[in-house]
Amino acid sequence: AEIPTGTKPATNCWTVDDKNEIVDIYGRRKPGPTREDHPLARTETTCPIPQGYPAAPRIITDPTPEEQPLRKIDPADESDEDYASDEKLEREDTPEEEETTTEKRARQGRNDKKEKKRANFDKENKRKQDVYIKTRPGKVPDAIGVVKIMGRYERDNRMRGTLDPEFYYSRITNKVYVGKQARVAATSENLNPPSVHTPTTMAYYKANRGFPMNPVELSEMIRAILGNQGTLEERVEIFRLIREFRRISYAFLPNQRDITMKKALENEPYETVRNRISNQTLPEAFRDKYAPFGAQSAFKIEAGTGRTKAGLTQPDVEHTLHADAWAQYIVHHGRPGGDNQMRGIAVNRAFHVHRRSTFGYALARTMAPREIKNGGPLVNKGVTSTKTNFMRLFAILVAKPQSYREHITEWEQDTGETFTPIPTNAGEITITRIPVNEGGGANLTVDDVARLLIKNKIPPSWVDHAYTYGLYFLDYHIKRVSLDVQMFIEADDERLRRLAEHGEPPAIRAWDGWYIPSEHDKLRIRHLLDDEREKKKIDSLIDDDWLFIGEEVLPIYLRHRDARQAAHAYEDELNRLAALRHAEAVVREGPPTPQKETGTSNIATGSNVEDTTMGDAEDNSSIVESSGRNRPEEIPSDIGGELNDAEI
Repeated sequence: AEIPTGTKPATNCWTVDDKNEIVDIYGRRKPGPTREDHPLARTETTCPIPQGYPAAPRIITDPTPEEQPLRKIDPADESDEDYASDEKLEREDTPEEEETTTEKRARQGRNDKKEKKRANFDKENKRKQDVYIKTRPGKVPDAIGVVKIMGRYERDNRMRGTLDPEFYYSRITNKVYVGKQARVAATSENLNPPSVHTPTTMAYYKANRGFPMNPVELSEMIRAILGNQGTLEERVEIFRLIREFRRISYAFLPNQRDITMKKALENEPYETVRNRISNQTLPEAFRDKYAPFGAQSAFKIEAGTGRTKAGLTQPDVEHTLHADAWAQYIVHHGRPGGDNQMRGIAVNRAFHVHRRSTFGYALARTMAPREIKNGGPLVNKGVTSTKTNFMRLFAILVAKPQSYREHITEWEQDTGETFTPIPTNAGEITITRIPVNEGGGANLTVDDVARLLIKNKIPPSWVDHAYTYGLYFLDYHIKRVSLDVQMFIEADDERLRRLAEHGEPPAIRAWDGWYIPSEHDKLRIRHLLDDEREKKKIDSLIDDDWLFIGEEVLPIYLRHRDARQAAHAYEDELNRLAALRHAEAVVREGPPTPQKETGTSNIATGSNVEDTTMGDAEDNSSIVESSGRNRPEEIPSDIGGELNDAEI
């Protein structure tokens, strides 16, 4: 082809000609690998099938009862504050025998003293009861767990691994240390044999575990800062502990926070303390930070510049379908709220990643056509839209329970063949992508995606397992208003109808659970978050796409769609199925005997309670409850970013 003089090929316009060579719009061959040779352009990928993942550490739940009885104070106990017994506090009645004026005055004086003593006792009794209520930690929520220290159960201050790497947790004492105390404690407990570090600073006088274990300890820590108790270094140490405890408290679902965590999230007292510390000039020594042993091995040092690199490379072919490998990469580079957020991934505020969502992402990514950057092949608008469309059609398919099985049945009827899925224990699988020269993005349909899954012999259990990916993919796009939002709303309505009919798709047990980041992962993630905040002015931790710890991973309703608007599809299907079962029962057993009881019989549940879910009333609180959080909680101040006034 003739090339106009001085004309350069337009960028992102490389394509594949009839000879399978990479050419530009003028037919000039691009130097470099051909389409078949390019590692990302291969239409087939052979990779191992994962066999299982490590189990998460077991959480010990609090065995104490939900409501602990209050301590009774017996006024008859002579040893209790030297109070008199009930008998000595009884009022002296008027005697039957006539008494003199002097005796009457004496009796009235004694009664007045007893009344005053009784009032004082009642006041002290109430004070002791209030102190008891405030000092008792209450039942520790199951999402946090407990440890047994000195024969007693108490809150596990590891907090599900949410501690910042600058803090040190002692497995021996359940204490949390920061700064100099963290270094001393870590050194002591890593000796052979280990020794227990006993801190003597004010922070551990106010709260023996470092983190406050009850509201009284939290109040004492705040009072120490506001009252200028101890040295400035000690007050800064207390503030750092309070601030970390507050950050962690927000990471848990509201009903999974203990009473001290709820108290710590109150903004007014915290803002006062924060301003008091921020307005003081802090010596450099007080900004002392603890680094775990071997922290440097978590990073790569860039040759020549010596800069610390915290990034990871994408999983290789051997880990194409490995949920944990992708979870590790995504929590570093595709986190919620970041500028490269990967859609459809469930990540909580402890940086735990749900494996079902990463498996769905990995499976879709392996079958989708890929655009290749930096002058490689397949970079054009058609291919990019094909990949984008394929990913969302895949998510829509896996989000609809039983839909893939229906496509298999239809395929068997059309072809006369029997579908034989690849066994999960086959060892490896060869997956074929959609060829890049077929289907122009907008022409793809859910049927095309299903036929590709069938062609690759993907078992229905794999598609069921990827349900979480589809759920969070829909949630991501419904939250962000776009031209295609109606398509995702309709897909969610269909998901709810199928969910009511078929139930929640089951997981593959060996592939289920959460990926829990290592200590090195957390060091790198913290480095990336700080770098992101400093250079890009992005604080991804304030984004509400993060799941709370303890939040239901698979709610009925999407987190960012109003449950009152979505409920009609789910409730209508429940009512339809209930009516169908009722009709079948009438045909099978005859009409039911009329009952005298009042109230509407709920056929769907078999209960005889009044059904108000589909009435005209506006109160749909039960619907919202079943959707988990559904409405984002207001983020308290100072949760995401660092201190601006003073770098603590």
